[in-house]
Amino acid sequence: LCVGCPITEATRIYFPFNFDKKHWVGVCLDCSLSKVVVLDCNTSLRTDGMINKEIRPISEMFPFLLRRAARQVFSKNPKALTIERPRIVPQNHTHFDSGFTSILLIQAHAVAGLDLCKCITPDVLDVEAQKTAVIVYEENVGVL
Repeated sequence: LCVGCPITEATRIYFPFNFDKKHWVGVCLDCSLSKVVVLDCNTSLRTDGMINKEIRPISEMFPFLLRRAARQVFSKNPKALTIERPRIVPQNHTHFDSGFTSILLIQAHAVAGLDLCKCITPDVLDVEAQKTAVIVYEENVGVL
């Protein structure tokens, strides 16, 4: 969601979502396709049914919230967004990596969709973490 843009111009909204204070996933609310995309780096932890049960309230509530905020995007009785968990996302079974991985998946998906998400493998996390640390440092302290 872009800051300063009218909400009617946003087609996708991203946020990280945590399950049981243990596992993070990236969530994309795609208004143009009327679906919720769950970017999950460890699909072995939950079945699709379990994911649907957790995400269903968001998929049912969001169209009403967006209709209230934008007033033109959805019909008077909007339907729940469909929930999708693509299997194309590389898997990482290290619980501690799920938070950072979900942020990288959100970024990749926002830039180029699922094709770029294929590049977020466990072996790139160290380099990406170093890049992120430098960016955060330079934004808050100054250039190294």
